[in-house]
Amino acid sequence: MSNNLTLTIGRLRADAIDLADASKVYCRIRAKRPSSRFPEGRVTDETGNFVARISYNGRVWASPTWQPGETPIMEAQG
Repeated sequence: MSNNLTLTIGRLRADAIDLADASKVYCRIRAKRPSSRFPEGRVTDETGNFVARISYNGRVWASPTWQPGETPIMEAQG
């Protein structure tokens, strides 16, 4: 996995070292904001390609949108 990941939550962007770091950053940001309607996070690589999605609970998913029966690739790290 690249060391140059970007986590995007709505209009907010943050750097992340890896997916675990992106989950931690997401959870930290979410904890400081009102919880209703908090958007999912999207993780992209240095060229802007999709890497993962982070749901409200901090879990990391391989698909860009929710898929029935999908299991997370990583549990929340925050």
